[in-house]
Amino acid sequence: MSKPLDRCPSCLAIISGVKCNSCSYVGGKSEFISNNHRCPKCNSIVRVPGVPRLASPGLGMAILGTVLGLLDLVFPFLCFISLPLCIFVALKAKEQKARIVAYIGIAINFVPFFLGTLLDAFV
Repeated sequence: MSKPLDRCPSCLAIISGVKCNSCSYVGGKSEFISNNHRCPKCNSIVRVPGVPRLASPGLGMAILGTVLGLLDLVFPFLCFISLPLCIFVALKAKEQKARIVAYIGIAINFVPFFLGTLLDAFV
């Protein structure tokens, strides 16, 4: 059985630990990294020193997708950029505000399709 490198091989004491600021849990770096930079006890986000955290899409990407969705009304070819961007943010964002803006962007992206089908029905 292999032991993590952040524990002493003889007594298993934590050598290089990380402390959660929310619940004061102390654990090895590998515990936090394997849990996606979250505390294993309270699930709050913890910064692990020396290890970069992969960024999740945020509010900026959601706003960009929504603005591109509004531009779809004038330039329909932009839907190939804005719709996948909004769907990606809606699925992967951790902030609720970003997900809500992404859902609005998805709705705005579908407006040209609905308008186009309505116009085709009456013409």
